[in-house]
Amino acid sequence: MFTVLLFVYVVTVVGNVFIAILICSDYRLHSPMYFFFVCFSIVETILSCSVVPKLLVIFVTEEMTISKVGCFAPSYLFYFISTLDLLLLTAMSIDRCIAIYFPLRYFSIMANHMYISLMVGCFITPFICLLYPTMVIANLPFCGNVLDHFFCESGAMLKLICVDISLLKLNTILTSVLILIGCLIITTVSYTVEEIII
Repeated sequence: MFTVLLFVYVVTVVGNVFIAILICSDYRLHSPMYFFFVCFSIVETILSCSVVPKLLVIFVTEEMTISKVGCFAPSYLFYFISTLDLLLLTAMSIDRCIAIYFPLRYFSIMANHMYISLMVGCFITPFICLLYPTMVIANLPFCGNVLDHFFCESGAMLKLICVDISLLKLNTILTSVLILIGCLIITTVSYTVEEIII
């Protein structure tokens, strides 16, 4: 299992880094669409690096303990990158819709400030949405200290907390639903508009 996982991990990281280097080195690919591809490749590399190395270490050492920081830092990074992935895909669908709907005005609409604003929005949204719940969970008292996962998944961590966390759960669910449904609606509308135009 270690060998298979290591192989998939290396192929994923090398493939994503290769895509980013290829796009950055070819000036013909310096357009907003490919800028999003580079960001997506880098984000996917970071996502792979946030979880898989710990799993590989567990396979080799069979050491299952993890510190509190070692638990919350990768967990926050994983959820941050996962949300960022979703927002990047939404931004890419908006970019594609603009390219199809306004082909002659595409480069004036998607000027540097536009796609940089989209990118900044994609990074700020998960940072703001995830920072508060993560800090609250990290400071709550835990009744148990055994987590049957190699990764600090939030649902499993919430079961170990010994105080009332109903408001925190509600906040987490509402934030997740708003981001997921919002991205789904924007992406669906952009692809529907593309189909109508084509």
